[in-house]
Amino acid sequence: MTNLLLFLRLSRPWFLFGGALNYFLGLGILRYLGFPIDWGVALLGQVWVTSLQLSTHYLNEYFDYPSDSANRHRTPFTGGSGVLGTGPGQLRPRVALVAAFCALTAVALAMAQNLPILVFSLRKKGNIQKAIFRGNVGTLISGGPHEG
Repeated sequence: MTNLLLFLRLSRPWFLFGGALNYFLGLGILRYLGFPIDWGVALLGQVWVTSLQLSTHYLNEYFDYPSDSANRHRTPFTGGSGVLGTGPGQLRPRVALVAAFCALTAVALAMAQNLPILVFSLRKKGNIQKAIFRGNVGTLISGGPHEG
């Protein structure tokens, strides 16, 4: 298997599809509720979500490598991708670590474009509605000065 295919398996694309599906579902709900969508910001947001997912995948692969390499009963959801190792046809564990830092750099660049992140509790009733309608909820994290 080529290194490119191994790296693709390391990225776990099926999990990325789920993140994108949820993100676009959220955009669809906003549109349904009558809010205009700035597609440039929406695309930047999807890049942020995917980059954060990728960094999580890569760091998980790197730090779980010792236990994942001993797992002989890997499933699509558990046991890692199985592509890290020191043998032929495997990627070195350091590849996952470097890839994680690259993905986190993309997250930092999105933050530098002032893409805000709202952190709030999903457990408290009414918080999702407050977040959607820009109510006072949670903590707003931004990459720069916020005007509003």
